Amino acid sequence: MTAFKDDNLKKNKWYFVIEDGEGKNRKRIKRRGFKTKKEAEAAELELKNQLKGGLNLEASKTLYRDYMKEHLRDKLTSVKAGTLKMYTALVNNHILPVLGGLELAEIKPRHIQNLYNSLFESGKLSGENIQKVHSIINESLNKAAAHDMIVKNPALAVKRPKAEKKEMLYWSDDEAHKFLNASKEDRYYYAFLLALTTGMRRGEILGLRWKDVDLEKRTISIVQTLLLDGTFQIGAKTDAGTRMIGIDSNTAAELRKLKKRCNEEKISDPSIYQDNDLVICTSIGTPV
Repeated sequence: MTAFKDDNLKKNKWYFVIEDGEGKNRKRIKRRGFKTKKEAEAAELELKNQLKGGLNLEASKTLYRDYMKEHLRDKLTSVKAGTLKMYTALVNNHILPVLGGLELAEIKPRHIQNLYNSLFESGKLSGENIQKVHSIINESLNKAAAHDMIVKNPALAVKRPKAEKKEMLYWSDDEAHKFLNASKEDRYYYAFLLALTTGMRRGEILGLRWKDVDLEKRTISIVQTLLLDGTFQIGAKTDAGTRMIGIDSNTAAELRKLKKRCNEEKISDPSIYQDNDLVICTSIGTPV
């Protein structure tokens, strides 16, 4: 071991020096700031083992915030736009303010656990979203380990946070009918009707096109969804979401009324009407 003491310092006097590489690539590495000789020697041994394990020392000094920028950029090719937007919000608002200033090699299980604890105690995120934070951190550090930027993923030593299942609350038939009767004159009554009679998601209802509705067979095909940023996504959020839904005769009759209204609005002022073929749209055809 090559631990030394610097008596010129008032505290944390111990440090170690090692050499890594061969020939022209040989580098001298110094690490300071240890309270005792034992701590310095333990840190020296750990670093030597990491270097033997293939650690890229320069890459390990990358700040986590800089690494996450590239990691999110890589996700562009593997996740949908809405999912990436959610990931980015969790990273920027909750992960980087705590871990962003640390080098990859500095991140320890305790740092990650403290982050989960603070998120839970503050109530800023639901249990499900804290689980998503864990998944993002774990995946990013797994990739860093695979690229030899760190020797092992510290998130593996941290348990995935638990999320309590909330009781599902829903209206009775009587409450649903009361709501529909009260909203009958609202322009978006038909969106409420579809939500209550089919169970379609918000984005599925607002992205629904007339060509995906068969009023004769009384079926709806989920093909397109409207995302929160106002863009359309072809295909459902998951494979299970790509499906065909049957509608009752009353819903079909109501949709016939809506289609007539849409056609009337389309021809009333064709110069400003934007024909997106949407079932639920504004008076000039634009998405809601």
